[in-house]
Amino acid sequence: MQQSFKRTLAGVLLAVVLVIGAAIAARYAFRSYDAFQLSREADKLHKVQPSPEHSPADVVRFQLAALSQVDQPHPGAGIELVYAFLSPDQRDTLKDLDQLTALFNRPAFHHLVGFKTAKLDVTRISGNHAQQPVLVQTQDNLLVAYVFLLTRQEEGENTGSWMTVGLLPMKLQIGAGAPPPVAEASSSDG
Repeated sequence: MQQSFKRTLAGVLLAVVLVIGAAIAARYAFRSYDAFQLSREADKLHKVQPSPEHSPADVVRFQLAALSQVDQPHPGAGIELVYAFLSPDQRDTLKDLDQLTALFNRPAFHHLVGFKTAKLDVTRISGNHAQQPVLVQTQDNLLVAYVFLLTRQEEGENTGSWMTVGLLPMKLQIGAGAPPPVAEASSSDG
């Protein structure tokens, strides 16, 4: 009887561990896209426009595909697509494609242009606001994290469409070319 109880308890514990492991894996289950997959998407992107049919993850995936092949099918085509999916307020702030290009030339954002792979985490949606975490692997195998901020448009020509309102670089940088960790300085009076 005691042996049966131990087997049952072991089975229950194993089931609990598997459920917890699955929950953790689901929470951190990034959807991965390599350059080949994104380049195939980039070939079709010239036809993509903001639409209520696109999820926040779709919008981010379109923008990532465009940035991975930024000069296909013509120079600056990727920047044009990213600009098309910016919210009207963001387009007013940036004014033109040159300012958006300059943004992607900044150290915090240049890793998004011509990257090797991108992984999308689970989209967080609250009402008309969404956050899409992304992990990008650069050509130099550096891993860099970003969060795309999106809103569903409530008025105008793109009513109901998810559009990008912000892009935040995260502190994660792992791999070749990552800055070395900074040790905290300590002082002593001796």
